[in-house]
Amino acid sequence: MVSLTHYTDASEFLAKTRDAFLQNEPRNALILGICERLLEHPERQKAPCYFATVEQDSTLLIAAAMTPPHGLVIYHSEGIPVCEPGLVELANHLQSLKDKWAVPTVQGIDAVSDKFAELWCERQHCGSAIQMQTRGFVLRQVELPQSQTTTGTLRVATMEDFKQTHEWETEFHSEIWGKPPAGLQNMTKGRLQDGFMFFWEIEGKPVCMAGLTRPTAHGISVAPVYTPKELRGKGYATSCVAALSQLMLDKGKQFVCLFTDLSNPTSNKIYTKIGYKPTGDFRVHEFKEKGQHKETMYGQ
Repeated sequence: MVSLTHYTDASEFLAKTRDAFLQNEPRNALILGICERLLEHPERQKAPCYFATVEQDSTLLIAAAMTPPHGLVIYHSEGIPVCEPGLVELANHLQSLKDKWAVPTVQGIDAVSDKFAELWCERQHCGSAIQMQTRGFVLRQVELPQSQTTTGTLRVATMEDFKQTHEWETEFHSEIWGKPPAGLQNMTKGRLQDGFMFFWEIEGKPVCMAGLTRPTAHGISVAPVYTPKELRGKGYATSCVAALSQLMLDKGKQFVCLFTDLSNPTSNKIYTKIGYKPTGDFRVHEFKEKGQHKETMYGQ
């Protein structure tokens, strides 16, 4: 029999889950990094967060975290079939709290995301569409030859670069998701304050931007990566991400992670060229009222 435990804060949740996440830290970097960031900067999260675990005989099977306005992220123990009873418990619990938490999206390994989307649509009488199919990557050594990088310089962005950084972040999110997220200005300011935004510059002019996010005990993630449309195809993103990844390794991180959109062959080619290796495929489902999606929906 499975049992669900609900946690009121990230510290309690991580006390239960951190060891499991660290068994494959690169693969679990998203949910682990989200929670570690909450511990370091609780003041940046304005809305209450949701945390839960599902266990069977004291064995952790499922862990879930949601930091509004962002969606639900689900961890599932590796090496076992998808635990449908555990996902049922999770969906039922969130349904009981629907007045407190909305679930805009769910992200997890493909089978887990698909099953939760099906269960959630049954309970909410809503539709679901695949918002994005992603692949996780990890790099432990930069493999890109120096001869294949463009001539330029990596520079950390400062608050004086806020206008340029925020403009490019807005363009990035609009291109990927259709619109920028709520609170993007504060997100940009936070990255700049942390020293987590970088430019690739040619003769002192920024031509590409890359950010850092979700540091964990041994790694850190790269996101976002953006090159303005008129400057693409010149190798700037490749050079920028390679230099930033090497900088993080030089600073003591054992690995660097990132996610790619599988529908974008260019980005997948760029990162494998640098030395990034796949860690797994993940699927993001978006929930909407029936009739708002062109795709086939669960719950119809």
